[in-house]
Amino acid sequence: KLRAARAMARAMGMRQIHIAGCARAGTNMAHVAMLAFEGVMISAQETAPDYPALGPLLRLYRRGEIGRGPTTLVTKRGFNWSDPEQIDRLIRRLREEELGLLYLVRDPRDVLLSTHVATGTDSGYVSVERWHESMLAGERLLAGVAGRPGTLVVRYEDLALDPVTVQRRIGDCFGLRLRPGIDSIADLERTIAVSGYQLPENRVRSMHRIRPFDAQSVGKWRRTAGADQPVQRYPGLHDDYRALSARYGYGD
Repeated sequence: KLRAARAMARAMGMRQIHIAGCARAGTNMAHVAMLAFEGVMISAQETAPDYPALGPLLRLYRRGEIGRGPTTLVTKRGFNWSDPEQIDRLIRRLREEELGLLYLVRDPRDVLLSTHVATGTDSGYVSVERWHESMLAGERLLAGVAGRPGTLVVRYEDLALDPVTVQRRIGDCFGLRLRPGIDSIADLERTIAVSGYQLPENRVRSMHRIRPFDAQSVGKWRRTAGADQPVQRYPGLHDDYRALSARYGYGD
């Protein structure tokens, strides 16, 4: 059924880009921002590595969302994306198919401070353990597809502070161009209006509301006393924390 789904997608001119990365690293924001590109549609919710299987693909066709010309479906990783079995399935797809990968990273100190409406508190949504697990999963994923075209790593900070450069990198990597009437992927309100996409309410809440990219969300840890305390409680992770942070330019 999966082989049939992939063959049907190719016959209908549909290709796919998958977004992965730690929670609160900008995956949700990047997912919605991809609507700024012409011919792009996004999955309504988070998805498993094998999505869309035959059933969901046929439903997309019956609703007229695919099959009327070249379409790029952009999906976003699910909550348990870092499980080894899911990482293996995703690596297998990336090796065997023309599946694009957009991987998001963010300064861990800001990740650990970032809140989510689901918690109902001002506490950080991502625990140190979950951050560590996600980063190790990401390292495994990137190692599994090293040297493969159609893979792009984007830092949250670059997305928020220099969206023009990031949108150019995305366009070059995946062969995309902005929709007419859209000047920047940073203007999410205009992107949603021009694309005509109806964003589910739970997605709106998880982003705190639809708004342009927020430069003030970068380096929040510098303005927060004790921002490094969560990591200090786990001395066994210090080496990994420093190494993974430094790899993406997040030093002291």
